[in-house]
Amino acid sequence: MKFLMLSHKKKRPIGLLILNFFALTFAVLYFANGHALAADCSSGWEVFSSQPYQQLAMPDTNVKYWRYRFRVKGQQQFYLKVSGHFPHGRYMNFSTYDQRTLNSTGSLSDFIIKPDPGFANPFAEPLTPSIGEQKYRIALAQKGAPQPLWSNGNTMEMPTPRDADEERAVELWYRIYLPAPERQQAPTESQNIRLPRIESVDKNQNGVDCPDGIKILPKLWGALKNMPPSDVEGQIVFYAPSAKRLYSNPDTQYLAAPLDFNKGELAIIRFRAPKTFTSARTDDRSTKKNEVRYWSVCISGLDTRTSECLADQSATRDQYGFINLVIGPESLRSQIQTMGLNFLAKGRFMTPLVIYRNLLPEDGYAGNFKLIPTMVRDSPEIDLYFRMQAAKNYIGDYAPSGQICNQVEFFLNYCEMNLTSY
Repeated sequence: MKFLMLSHKKKRPIGLLILNFFALTFAVLYFANGHALAADCSSGWEVFSSQPYQQLAMPDTNVKYWRYRFRVKGQQQFYLKVSGHFPHGRYMNFSTYDQRTLNSTGSLSDFIIKPDPGFANPFAEPLTPSIGEQKYRIALAQKGAPQPLWSNGNTMEMPTPRDADEERAVELWYRIYLPAPERQQAPTESQNIRLPRIESVDKNQNGVDCPDGIKILPKLWGALKNMPPSDVEGQIVFYAPSAKRLYSNPDTQYLAAPLDFNKGELAIIRFRAPKTFTSARTDDRSTKKNEVRYWSVCISGLDTRTSECLADQSATRDQYGFINLVIGPESLRSQIQTMGLNFLAKGRFMTPLVIYRNLLPEDGYAGNFKLIPTMVRDSPEIDLYFRMQAAKNYIGDYAPSGQICNQVEFFLNYCEMNLTSY
């Protein structure tokens, strides 16, 4: 019976057999001449959790983060080839960091990544179909290394040893802001993402060994000098910190202010919100009505953990286009939200920090943080010179400002904040 079944198998077309023969012959000749398959290093991806209180470095809870940590030795010559699909989300990027300084050494924003031949970049080209099917590849290269042809012009520089005896600890970060709800993807926090594939190759795409992994404990206390002091009168004043030593995103601008709840139980903050893109596509940009790609307000602590964030798409604006945000005890959340105000809990922090992010501001945007000088603090005192650096002095009501008061004052007069003016 088995013989009869085999005898009735459909014969393969002669053309297919010839094609398979030539493919096998090419593969044998290719590897016989010293070529090797690229080493798949993708198992080194790690989730950097944005869940409340889970990670350091003040992550935004509306962003998904992954990182790949590796060692670069002085005598090594290799490229990391990163290939993947453009994801569903408001924004994506790749950045490299030095593990010892936590500062970025290179970055590729979504809209400048050139797609593979025959594909399109949905962050740069309007009305691109099937966003999850558009492919790209990028190269991480050592300083001075030639740009490989296979990178399609997408090359980032990794921290590179200065001599044969030195080695560097490097991190590659992958971010997706506001991933589409049905596609929020992270290996242990949600499902179905196709993380980019990482391969270790030479300039001709011959496989070389994956770099060794290395994980250095971050020295985040060096970032505390970025934080402004709290105001002695209960006012909430924002400044533009340097954002160094915190894995900051080169495409993002930051303002920060501490909250001293010794002055009261509630803080209220008000600012004119920038107009944001509902998508990243150029047809959305062409309206000239949008000002930033994304904004958020987060509550963090001196330990650099984050408790909660408010993203632009979830915020309630008043009739004048302002955001009125209250920060206080969790027990007051529903009561304050029924008043038409935004709310964030102050969390478990002794001294909460308010972090206000703007991503990729448009040229000509009046609230661009680039108009604000980076905060310099030469003295622990809040003197006149220091107050001159406040963000509101440069971008007006696009900069958040506010007041801390007790519950009685808040429910009586909103901490004397005028919430009805333009």
